[in-house]
Amino acid sequence: MSNEQDQQQPDAGRPVARAHWTIYLPTILVALLWAAFYLRARFGEPEMPAIATLCLVVEAAAVPTLLLLAWGRARNLLVMPSSGDLLLQSGFPLKQAMRVAMDQIRSVRLRRGPVQRLLGGGAIVVTLISGKRVVINDLDRPADIAALFAQGR
Repeated sequence: MSNEQDQQQPDAGRPVARAHWTIYLPTILVALLWAAFYLRARFGEPEMPAIATLCLVVEAAAVPTLLLLAWGRARNLLVMPSSGDLLLQSGFPLKQAMRVAMDQIRSVRLRRGPVQRLLGGGAIVVTLISGKRVVINDLDRPADIAALFAQGR
């Protein structure tokens, strides 16, 4: 086991938040929308072959790119409390990681939009004593992380 893996082991009983499946939702929606445009252009009246070709180009180029970006973000997304600090990690293609001492954290709040309330997941907003805010989106267990801090860590 590498040193980096050793540092990323959670304390027993502490929640770990990773990427929620809804991180792929924009890619799914783009794929479905352009598929619908293609079907209308190809099989509707009047038939529009130039638009149908454009739709296929978008499906072939943009959808795989969006999927790659979402997959990369999902692999790097992590919020993990450990003894004395909180690891916040996100970003793709450049991974950004930050370890914050628990005594430097003013608050950890849960934030959910309408879709996240419906499908699960959400974001946390970590406010430091210095006033800096760190937002980590698309988490699978943000409520568990926020509840941990509401209980006094």
